[in-house]
Amino acid sequence: MNRVDNKYNQPLESSAMLYHRSLMRDAFCMMVVDVVAIALSLILGNIILYLINGISFSITNGWLIIPLWLAIALVAKLFPGWGMGAVDEMRLIQKMLFVMFASVLVVSFFTRNEIASSRIVFLFTYISGILLLPFGRACLRGFLSKRNRWGVPVAIYGGPDDVADFIGLLESDLKLGYIPTSIFLSGMENRMRLGRYPFAEVLIKPAKRPP
Repeated sequence: MNRVDNKYNQPLESSAMLYHRSLMRDAFCMMVVDVVAIALSLILGNIILYLINGISFSITNGWLIIPLWLAIALVAKLFPGWGMGAVDEMRLIQKMLFVMFASVLVVSFFTRNEIASSRIVFLFTYISGILLLPFGRACLRGFLSKRNRWGVPVAIYGGPDDVADFIGLLESDLKLGYIPTSIFLSGMENRMRLGRYPFAEVLIKPAKRPP
């Protein structure tokens, strides 16, 4: 079976290495964005507190929210977030943020240690996080996908009609992170039906789908 891979030009045996490299790269970039978003949320919360009550910045323990969020997001498989639509991701972020801040409130109550400097900071950090996290992630995906630096190459198996539909779906939204780079068809007679795709130009011979 021949592998079709024009964009990445990687041999089949190195596909696992390519996958893990792409996974670590995209996950790291998404973590950086999340760290910046949470940090900005904390700063905005303290700015609002200063404007309302004139209390100066006192984040201190609040920075602990950043590693806590990274751990929760990692468990929720938000890194790197391939294959996740914007709406589904926003719902999951909202759910995980609620879990995180509810947990922080419970811990703060029993330990009598204020994580945030006030309830105002706590509330506005939560609200800002709900807005900044999806926004930052969307900007990162858009920036990287336009430069073919987001996602992982995938192979598509099936008949010509199914293959064409899947290619069209994935290429219409590169932010999903699945880049169609390989095609496996069951017969050479189907090659001309996919001629508008560059992947079909190097299809050499028919092959059976691997187990």
